[in-house]
Amino acid sequence: MHISASAPAAVPRAAPAPPLRLRFVLILALVAWGLWSGYPRLQSAFRLHDATVATADYGLCMVGPTGPTLIRDRDSEFQRLVRRRLIASAASDRPFHRCAKLALNVTGSVDIERIHNLTAGEFREFAGRGVALAELGVSAAPLAQLFSNAWPFARGGYTQLMKPSLGAVEAAHVPPPPRPAAGRGLPAKSGIYRNVWREGEGFGVALGAGSDTGLYVTADRGLSFRVLPRRGDVFELHAERCASLDGRRVYRLSPREDGGAQQVLFSLEGAAPQTSELSPISERILGSACDERSLVVLTADRERLHLRLCPFGGRCGELPLPPAVASAAPSGVDVAKLKGTIVLSSAQDGVVRVVSSRDEGRTFTPAVVAFDAAEYPELGLSRRAPSRMLALGDRLLLFGGSAKANETYPVLASDDQGVSFRTP
Repeated sequence: MHISASAPAAVPRAAPAPPLRLRFVLILALVAWGLWSGYPRLQSAFRLHDATVATADYGLCMVGPTGPTLIRDRDSEFQRLVRRRLIASAASDRPFHRCAKLALNVTGSVDIERIHNLTAGEFREFAGRGVALAELGVSAAPLAQLFSNAWPFARGGYTQLMKPSLGAVEAAHVPPPPRPAAGRGLPAKSGIYRNVWREGEGFGVALGAGSDTGLYVTADRGLSFRVLPRRGDVFELHAERCASLDGRRVYRLSPREDGGAQQVLFSLEGAAPQTSELSPISERILGSACDERSLVVLTADRERLHLRLCPFGGRCGELPLPPAVASAAPSGVDVAKLKGTIVLSSAQDGVVRVVSSRDEGRTFTPAVVAFDAAEYPELGLSRRAPSRMLALGDRLLLFGGSAKANETYPVLASDDQGVSFRTP
């Protein structure tokens, strides 16, 4: 029997293993790419959160409760409130000092931080020279790009993230100055004298001296005036003088006989007149005002303004001028006196500030912004700001005056001796 040997059985080949290592490498590469591209966006998301909070805090610090919303949605209105805060400050104040660190956090600029530490008088909008408010340089505009860089880690828009932090510094709200009414009848130049008396149910007013004297009467507490006929008896009783409202105490200005000085003549009904030296003859008299207690006169020489007070029957003396008035041009200042209160106004670049003294000029109140032409550009009053003053009984008028009889001019009124003004 023949037994044949069988060939050894063939061993099947194993199928090639899938490229697990390559797939793993690809996955790792994909994850690494995602981390590499997403990490900056994640960082931007964190920066966006910090920037929106800092910007909201900055808006709150600069203009008050509406600041975060305005800097986000209405930057022009935000800038308007920033200007209002600047204008309402004293020249030596640092109105934005508390917001300087926030400005640095938002912008990263030490120059912008430095500008926030400047005094009000160092800004162009306040003093006509210096740094412009636009150089404060903080806005919400960069947040849009930061939000784009933070996608998809930030959704819904950056506006939803603009909420101030707890305990953020909040500025006091500065109200707008009042809108002036349209007055009629008074000239722009009031002259040396402004004498007021009761005329029926209203008031009569004599302005100026000599041939420039004008007589006027108002029946609506100073909103409109009409010319009073220049009768001899009215002129003799009321023109070319400053008198108390009852007419008993009269002040007149005249040069001394030798021409070396201006002097004041005091006249009391039924008594002989007295005199007191007022100022050197070289000083130009800008205006005067009086009540039953004293006469106050503004003069100017080539170097500066002077304010002098003459108690009735007493000796005249010079008073220190408050800074808000001392730095103004002579054409932009005026004086009024009522109920024992001295009121001074100064106009510069369309802004009218008012200070007052209730202790015969020994101290003055901080300046109050009575008018700002930039608040009402549609009125076109930058060159005709209401800076002239006239006391009618208990009311103080702040008016512009007109060059022609049929023109209107801006007018404001104060019923608290110049502390605040309103639309009459």
